[in-house]
Amino acid sequence: MQQRRRAPNSASSPVLPVTTTDSAMNGKRKHREDHSFCGPKFWSIMVLVVMAMLVVFCIQQFTSNSPADTMNPQYSSERGLKPLPLSQFPTLNQALEQSEMVALYFAASWCPMSTGPTNLLGDIFGGTDILTPQGGSSKSKLSIVYVSSDKTAESMQDYMKPHWIGVQYESDERTALKKHFSVCAKRELEELRMDRKYEIPSLFIFDGESHGLISTHGVGDIKDHQGLEVLEHWKRLQRVVRGLSEKYIEE
Repeated sequence: MQQRRRAPNSASSPVLPVTTTDSAMNGKRKHREDHSFCGPKFWSIMVLVVMAMLVVFCIQQFTSNSPADTMNPQYSSERGLKPLPLSQFPTLNQALEQSEMVALYFAASWCPMSTGPTNLLGDIFGGTDILTPQGGSSKSKLSIVYVSSDKTAESMQDYMKPHWIGVQYESDERTALKKHFSVCAKRELEELRMDRKYEIPSLFIFDGESHGLISTHGVGDIKDHQGLEVLEHWKRLQRVVRGLSEKYIEE
């Protein structure tokens, strides 16, 4: 009777030679590993790309009527280019022409949430020369344009701080600004018949030269930065906005 052979143990097992097929498979596996797109560097790049896209999207939403206007802000009237994105609003446009930056403030005297930001704006900029042209310059460092949701024109005038620029209460511009930026009080929704994205108080910061949007979180900015530090914060963002505007014009 023929005896069964015992399976050789691992110690005595012969080492098989590497074939051409094995080498090819190892090469493909290494090739796949070398071209993996899920490494840390890839995700870092993706985060930067998404952030850049968000910046462009914000500018598009708030400073133009069409994507074409956003991608090419056309911000210098001296170059003979067509009107800037926010030139359709007379009061706001005048403030942009006369200031390095403009703070567009939506609020109301009857709104308790508006009290804190309104007093902060008064405290930060009221006792300074920031809101008025100085040293022979035709431009101020900042203008505050007030878009009122007050019940009467008298309430609006009483609520405004010194050197603020008020959008005329009975004007179409006041309504147009609320609809353009999707900002209003809850009690105004039925009258304005609009989709609201922002409640009052809201504070948007714009670059006077390019009309580019610097910040939609102005209320949070004046709370997070002590005193005039908020102005330096806006200036840093302003340099980014102007850099983007220059880039698109050159292209």
